[in-house]
Amino acid sequence: IVLMMDVSNSAYVKFETIKNSFSDFVDKIRPQDKLAVVGFDEKLKLIADTNIQREEVKKRIKEIKPGGGTSLYDSIDGSLSEFLTDIK
Repeated sequence: IVLMMDVSNSAYVKFETIKNSFSDFVDKIRPQDKLAVVGFDEKLKLIADTNIQREEVKKRIKEIKPGGGTSLYDSIDGSLSEFLTDIK
């Protein structure tokens, strides 16, 4: 599972709600599920790869600050090619 989090300024108004929703999702997935979290604004930001423990993932989500513009389509393409090539 790869969660794509909009960390751009456009998400600022609801950013705490977004972060809480992501943390809740982390709590609900199965232990055997692999999880990565990628933030995007003008660039991709790997927040947590599949080797990070769930509590650390939630800590990293909590620490994210919004900023920059939004490049959704470039971020999806970049995530597929940069972060997911090794996941089987």
